[in-house]
Amino acid sequence: MRSLALLLLLACCLSGCGRSDSLTPERVSRVQTGMTLAQAEAILGPAHERPEPPPGFGEHALPGHAELVEDSRTFIWNDGPRRVVLTVIDGEVVAIGLVGFEDPH
Repeated sequence: MRSLALLLLLACCLSGCGRSDSLTPERVSRVQTGMTLAQAEAILGPAHERPEPPPGFGEHALPGHAELVEDSRTFIWNDGPRRVVLTVIDGEVVAIGLVGFEDPH
């Protein structure tokens, strides 16, 4: 029984079970500033909300709008080495950060 469980685990790992393909360059390129978080999640799938802005995210991120930084929310999608970070204010995407692939925007 134990060897069967190990065999199933190995098969899942090799076949990519549990791996998300939501962060393809094609999908990420469809996400634009100005769209709603719901629209972005319809493209990329559910996000994970970061409890605080990324380190270094301050007034320089939104020049002239320091008061908006306090009202911003950060949402993250991870897929292996790829990551998408969206900054959302009042339900609208205002900034897009990408890690792990070329910027499609």
